[in-house]
Amino acid sequence: MQFTAKDCYDAKGYSVGSNLPYITLSKFTFSRTGNKFVVIGCDSYAYVRGFLGEDRYKSGCTSKCDSLDYVTNGSCVGTGCCQIEIPKGLKQLEVDAFSFNNHENVSSFNPCTYAFVVDQSQFHFTSNYLALGGIPDEFPMGFHGDGRKYGGGCTPNQHTVIKVTLGVGISFVVAVMSISWLHFLWKRRKHMKLKEKFFEQNGGSILQQELSKLQGRSSEKAKIFTEEEIKTVTNNYANVIGHGGSGLVYKGFLPNKTPVAVKKSKIVDQTKIDEFINELVVVSQINRRNVVRLLGCCLETQVPLLVYEFVGNGNLFEQIHKNGNLSWERRLRIAAETAGVLSYLHSETNVPIIHRDVKSANILLDENYTPKVSDFGASKLVPIDAIQNYTVVQGTLGYVDPEYLQTCKLTDKSDVYSFGVVLAELLTGKMALLSDKPEEERSLAMNFLSSLKQNRLLEILDNRIVNDGNKQQLKEVAKLAARCISVRGEERPTMKEVAFELQGRLSLMSNGQYYLRDNVESNGAQETEYFTATFYECRDGIGSHTTPTDGYDSMQQPELMAFDDER
Repeated sequence: MQFTAKDCYDAKGYSVGSNLPYITLSKFTFSRTGNKFVVIGCDSYAYVRGFLGEDRYKSGCTSKCDSLDYVTNGSCVGTGCCQIEIPKGLKQLEVDAFSFNNHENVSSFNPCTYAFVVDQSQFHFTSNYLALGGIPDEFPMGFHGDGRKYGGGCTPNQHTVIKVTLGVGISFVVAVMSISWLHFLWKRRKHMKLKEKFFEQNGGSILQQELSKLQGRSSEKAKIFTEEEIKTVTNNYANVIGHGGSGLVYKGFLPNKTPVAVKKSKIVDQTKIDEFINELVVVSQINRRNVVRLLGCCLETQVPLLVYEFVGNGNLFEQIHKNGNLSWERRLRIAAETAGVLSYLHSETNVPIIHRDVKSANILLDENYTPKVSDFGASKLVPIDAIQNYTVVQGTLGYVDPEYLQTCKLTDKSDVYSFGVVLAELLTGKMALLSDKPEEERSLAMNFLSSLKQNRLLEILDNRIVNDGNKQQLKEVAKLAARCISVRGEERPTMKEVAFELQGRLSLMSNGQYYLRDNVESNGAQETEYFTATFYECRDGIGSHTTPTDGYDSMQQPELMAFDDER
């Protein structure tokens, strides 16, 4: 009998002993036909873990019984004993034994759970194994004793301690070396267990299942990085390139010198980890020029890490409100391409995707000012033409759809509203929300609609982009923005219609039918703050503002098809 894990309790339910045996083989694998994994106990379950090549493996079984009267000698089907086969190719084994209720209801005849991998030709179950004496026979490499609660128990061997044969001096050196080595192994094993714990609580098993569904359907599958690989990529987190309400962003380099951005969120609410898995699965399947590409993730740390392609020219918020050097043609091109990718997400994917947090800070720009939509942590996948009801409304003040905020009903028109605010930003150079302005001027959307209604549009347009040759086009785009930010969702166009109209305007400009003004000088930029994502609680169908929160909200994850680039 090999690798016996145990989990024992006294009559009051207090733990009196447990262990965690493991072994790693260098050249051989465990025999699938010669061995089986066995769990013994009447309030018991256990797992066997390991690696199949590069993939993690985990399986187990449950054993329960209320009395020895129900136990049958030689039967190992879940009453007092259960067993499963182990897969072919395992080179590492780790056995965990557990109890459902600390054996409180069965302590008089079964105080312990035992789990082990055993040569199936040498093991035959009897009810004696459940009694107070426990498992009575031999132990694996690394353990010794009689295995009985009231006997010698199960004690780790002192492998590296050499018996004193050469005198007190040599014995002392050997003892010190042995203690140091055992301490090193203990710390290493503790760290490995911690990484395993983080991997599970960060949704690693769920993510592996979701990514496995994409096998053969997606051109590139996101990679799951180890903690050591991330430390190497980021040079031990040396270069912070961004920080905000949601966490930190580090710049790093893959082994092939490709620059990447590593996103590290703040401490997350583990009850809402599904949102993190949602972002991974959604973005890993989108292969579009105007979407920030997800390269992989790391789940072995306390908070999950995302590895994205590096986009090195900041975001649209910074370019509008700090740098201020975007010409109208460039602004229109950014708007048209962003609308195009949102239209793709809404209407051309197998399951429509609603971004839910469209804003200028989430539109990154590369060195050619090509827009790339980022931050899919809030994204939702919905059936076509469906309206989704949520108990939590997520978005950013100034950008969130007022109809969604009021009714908690999410549709693709919620993204249209948020994009309309971004379009108004591009036209006016003003931020979506200005807390230092009078109440009627704080919301850019409301101020924009009011100015358009009162025929004061030219007064609020960004004077850095207005000239005699493009005023008419600016008015036409402003009317489109006004339609997007209509209070009633049914009055807004679809993103497909928005993208079509903006692309048409851009084509006319490219064909020389509008006077272009490039290289407009900046009038200076004032210090600004990013608006962080804000959550609203919905009660009885009505949205109300709550304290801004970092983290994830729970959701169900439907299966997706792989998406290919249009290029």
